[in-house]
Amino acid sequence: MEIKISNIILDYSLYPRNQINSLHVKDLCDAIEAGCKLPPIIVDSKTKKVVDGFHRVIAHQRMKLDKIDATIKNYKSEQDMFIDAVFYNSAHGQKFSHYEIVKIFEKGQELGIEPERLASASHLTIKRINELIELKTAVGDKGKIVPIKRTLVAWKGKKITKKQVEGNTVAGGFYPLYYINQVINILENDLIDYQDDKIIQRIIDLKNLIENKLNENKAEYKKAQ
Repeated sequence: MEIKISNIILDYSLYPRNQINSLHVKDLCDAIEAGCKLPPIIVDSKTKKVVDGFHRVIAHQRMKLDKIDATIKNYKSEQDMFIDAVFYNSAHGQKFSHYEIVKIFEKGQELGIEPERLASASHLTIKRINELIELKTAVGDKGKIVPIKRTLVAWKGKKITKKQVEGNTVAGGFYPLYYINQVINILENDLIDYQDDKIIQRIIDLKNLIENKLNENKAEYKKAQ
């Protein structure tokens, strides 16, 4: 059936992925424009929250379409909605990243969902889940387990500050050396647009930041030489 997009809710606390993939949304827009019929989204009958189909909804919104195909389901609880959101996302499309898996289990604990149900919905074993939790978490305020991206791999199992938690949230997810090598590659191979004031200013900021950080951590830095 078709329902009005204005009547449904995108509750990102139910969304099991780390972020919306803008490229995927663009691909869906192209498909809609080409006349392709997309699978129906899943919507909770009571709350009107989208359980599966965030990208499809956003694509319809960008195309300024008023209605979208939907399957309406009756959920007894938010726990059941989240389990289905995990199940549908793991059953099709891109695999969950390790970071997303840990985030899913963190959210599951908040909702009081049994680990076995989440493991089943994620198509993973409890053993594998525990391995990922050990590999992909640090310790935040009050002993809270914090899912970390690969950028913070050196802090797995360790205490991290509020500032580090914030940095983890916006980190791209690769090892730090990857980003450092990328910057070096751009500088060494003269790939800088020197007419771009924003880029030049950030290079100056980077230079100052490196000097300050090396001075602050001089003892550790000398050990590495």
